[in-house]
Amino acid sequence: ITSSNYIYEGGDEQHSIGFGIGPELTIGNFRRNYFDYTNLAILPTITFKLGDSPFEFDNKKDLVTLKLALSQHIIGPLLVKTINEWNIDSGADSYGKSISSKAAIMLQRRAYELGLFYDFDNQSGGVSFSLNGFGFRGFPDSF
Repeated sequence: ITSSNYIYEGGDEQHSIGFGIGPELTIGNFRRNYFDYTNLAILPTITFKLGDSPFEFDNKKDLVTLKLALSQHIIGPLLVKTINEWNIDSGADSYGKSISSKAAIMLQRRAYELGLFYDFDNQSGGVSFSLNGFGFRGFPDSF
């Protein structure tokens, strides 16, 4: 489940909610130094939106989509990731066309992820950084 609520300067607003479910296959576990992890996810999603963004790059789409995500371990903490999304809403003008296509080279560690990405549709790229969960199980007896 994904949701967003954007309020822009000038009074424009965009709200969306998406529901998706699908299989995910993971092979490997990062125990060897190279090619020891592959993750493939196939996620059909339906998104409902209200309002429009004044910016093209973050305007949500009111569609049924199919997302295919692939992560491949290369060597050490280095991974290559791709995410592709297609319109599978037969009532839409852009039926069967690509909505989003991104690729990234990631340095992935247990606690964080740092990478370079490129978005082929927007012809833009950048740097990404994520902190991963730490398995918090409450406060210990001693601090």
